[in-house]
Amino acid sequence: MQTAEFDQDAAAYIPGPKVRARYGVTDMSIHRWLNDAEMGFPRPYYFGRFRYWLLAELEAWEQSQPRRRHGKAKTEAV
Repeated sequence: MQTAEFDQDAAAYIPGPKVRARYGVTDMSIHRWLNDAEMGFPRPYYFGRFRYWLLAELEAWEQSQPRRRHGKAKTEAV
């Protein structure tokens, strides 16, 4: 009897609702990020009508973003 091997790559796909939850944003925010070339948000992969993102691409994008501090951003006095 053969056993089906688990596809490691399949676990690396994150569905749209989990991506929204990961960043605490709405679907409209994701739409805006995708249309903002300067933001560089990864493009989704479509399986049927559902969007999925590769976890590795999301993590790479996160690493490319400037670090944010909680609270107000500090500005230098001019």
